[in-house]
Amino acid sequence: MISVNMLSNYLYCPRKLYLQYVLKLARPPKDVLIKGRVRHKVFDVINELDKDIIKGIKSFTPYEDLVMIFRREYSRVVREVIDQMKLELLEVGVESTTIFHKLWIIFLKEAQDRAQYVYDFMIHEKVYGDSLWRRLTPKILTEVSIESNELGLKGIVDRIEIHGENYIPIEIKTGKMPSDGVWPGDRIQLEAYMTLLVDEFNKNIKEGYIDYTDYNERRKITMNPYVRDNILTTIQKVNDVLKGKLPSIVTNRNKCVSCSFRSKCHNLDSS
Repeated sequence: MISVNMLSNYLYCPRKLYLQYVLKLARPPKDVLIKGRVRHKVFDVINELDKDIIKGIKSFTPYEDLVMIFRREYSRVVREVIDQMKLELLEVGVESTTIFHKLWIIFLKEAQDRAQYVYDFMIHEKVYGDSLWRRLTPKILTEVSIESNELGLKGIVDRIEIHGENYIPIEIKTGKMPSDGVWPGDRIQLEAYMTLLVDEFNKNIKEGYIDYTDYNERRKITMNPYVRDNILTTIQKVNDVLKGKLPSIVTNRNKCVSCSFRSKCHNLDSS
């Protein structure tokens, strides 16, 4: 099974994909992988926890108090997950205190954002407790794992907004934003998640969005009948590379300028 990120990597440079996954010239450090697992596990827990937090808001609650509720619960979850994975962290030389401080920057912002979202809805609708949870729209899931055996594809969606029966995947990107539309790699990632949601949850996915956070801009990608075919074609191309088919060098040589694989890549044609 391949990852959604590999589809994006293939579009950027198929030969780099070959060097990374066939010749195995670069692998993520183990500590990076473990840290990623800790972060993802925390998101899994808080996605489940939000329902109880929100149903527990029985009367009007000021924003500052809501932040404290979310902070307290999220802090507890971060500590518990780190404790559960303490041995794995120690094996790769990561101290619990160090990773807590790094993760807490992320989850403090998440607590503040979710508190603001719940507060705004509560003020507007004037509902609390069970009614607040039932009527809260959209409901939000973060870092959701999804995979399809039929497609042979898996990935982690940054965010899913649930509007009743409508699921809307959101990919969050930092860095440079194109003047128009979205980057090709961003598009295929989001379209892959849209396809996965259709396959695995049998949802009628109409659209998704790329959030370019450094520009505070959200750009829409609409589902269409050709998306699935394009995803299937790209999956096949990636699998061909993984089976040992050497791709050609990219025509846009600007991509080669800062690539750490440049010399090894070009030497493949003369070997």
